[in-house]
Amino acid sequence: MKNIYLRTLEEALEKEQVENVESIIEIYERRFELGYEAGMSDEDIVSMLDDVETIVTRAKQEETTKTTSFDVYLELAAFSDFQIVLSKTPGIRFDLEDGVLKYIDVELDDRKAVISSKPKMFKTKGRYDGKMTIGHDVRIHSFKLKNLLSDVKICDLEADCMVINNTNGDIHFKDIKANCFKGTTISGDFQVQLLNATDISIESVSGDFMIGEMIGDDIKISTVSGDIEVEKGSDAQYNISTVSGDITIKKGTLDLNKVKTTSVSGTVTICGETQKDISTTIKESISKIKIF
Repeated sequence: MKNIYLRTLEEALEKEQVENVESIIEIYERRFELGYEAGMSDEDIVSMLDDVETIVTRAKQEETTKTTSFDVYLELAAFSDFQIVLSKTPGIRFDLEDGVLKYIDVELDDRKAVISSKPKMFKTKGRYDGKMTIGHDVRIHSFKLKNLLSDVKICDLEADCMVINNTNGDIHFKDIKANCFKGTTISGDFQVQLLNATDISIESVSGDFMIGEMIGDDIKISTVSGDIEVEKGSDAQYNISTVSGDITIKKGTLDLNKVKTTSVSGTVTICGETQKDISTTIKESISKIKIF
């Protein structure tokens, strides 16, 4: 009965891809040994142990609560396409196309994940595909992405601090959650469905930002000639400036007393209303604009 119990447990743990299967089996082997020393039979011991399903469920829950903090730095100058995806497999893993290691250095340990360009990288005649997989146990402290010419697609991503610099490439995020977020784009486009951060800074020289929903406390938006469009904004402190690009927040509940806009020739439009240039003054009777 002991062997059947342990074999069934081992197979169930492996099927659910639980880590440290051997360690868990050793624990229950030891419990059988302690039971024998106390004069108990297999039946008595099994009756006192949890059933296999309970043990597997508990092991998976314990894995979920374990996290490893990483600092991530990605310099994507040798890639044509790069993806960042979530996985049930623990840790961080890079899957890179053959040949790219001639032009980049990769550093991966239990605290950091780094891709940086070698000096001879700019002599490369081709570009490569790559993928970064982030496990369920990973907590990202710092995430820095420097993109040049690559098409980057990123799943839901959460970090304490996130800095994105984009030049001539396109970046597509699903959801971003961070304490602080800074995004800069030159010529390339940046798209995100949800940007949720306490402090947000968005700067565009000539590229376009397209944001589905933006949630924050302190938000700075500035553009030289690129356009910045937010489908839905939140009640926050806004500092918005443009030289010739257009900035649009289509809808949301904004307290316009917290919104400061400056413009040279670009247009700032909030909830359908075009704002005056140079420190917009809002009538005291209008305290909020609601979704319409």
